[in-house]
Parts: sequence; structure tokens; C-alpha cells
Amino acid sequence: MNFSTLIFGLGHLFYSFWYFLLTLPLGFVLAVTYLTFQKRKQSSFWTTTLLHSMRNALGILANIDEIMKNL
Repeated sequence: MNFSTLIFGLGHLFYSFWYFLLTLPLGFVLAVTYLTFQKRKQSSFWTTTLLHSMRNALGILANIDEIMKNL
């Protein structure tokens, strides 16, 4: 789980080092989600993907004014 958390964070390192640090807790939550649903023999991949997508959507909605200004 720690390895996947680190890989998730490294995948976001190109934004900045601070963004990398901020994504580590989310990477941990996603890893726990995946393992929890895998144990239950449920759709672990899609549940984790949905959770990540919802988090990204919240980030977009929180910054929609800034996004619209830059279009």
C-alpha cells in the first residue's frame, strides 16, 4: 500500500513538490479503498476510479471561475 501511495504521488510530481505532498494522503485513501473492495470481492478498480474521478470533479468545481477566465 505504501508503494502504491508513493507511485500515486509521483504521478503528480510534475505539478510541484508541494502538490506531490498533498496527493500522498489521497493516494493512501485510494489504496485503502482498492484493498477494502478487493477483499469484499467487489468492483475494486471501478470503485477506486469513481472515487478518484469524484475528487477531480470537486477540484474542477472549486476552481471553475479561474478555469473559465483562462479559456
